[in-house]
Amino acid sequence: MTQKKPRADTTDTKEAAAQQASSSHQEVGTTAAAEEPKRFTLAPNVQLLGEMQGTGFEDRQWLIQHGDEFLQVTELLYRILEQANGERTL
Repeated sequence: MTQKKPRADTTDTKEAAAQQASSSHQEVGTTAAAEEPKRFTLAPNVQLLGEMQGTGFEDRQWLIQHGDEFLQVTELLYRILEQANGERTL
């Protein structure tokens, strides 16, 4: 014959989880306030070349040059990189 294990009180479990989340939220908040936010910029040898014309793709394609290499990216990534000028934070 099997014995049933006593059921843990869910109220106590929820309260403990809420306290833990609250204390970890305070720790994160104090750390974030003390640090300066990261500001992203493109590497010196990266150039945004613009939209590629006549590619035959259904979606528009955008071109980035990195040194001797060319990268073909989506418009979303290209637009994000356009904004990476060191003035904005995440």
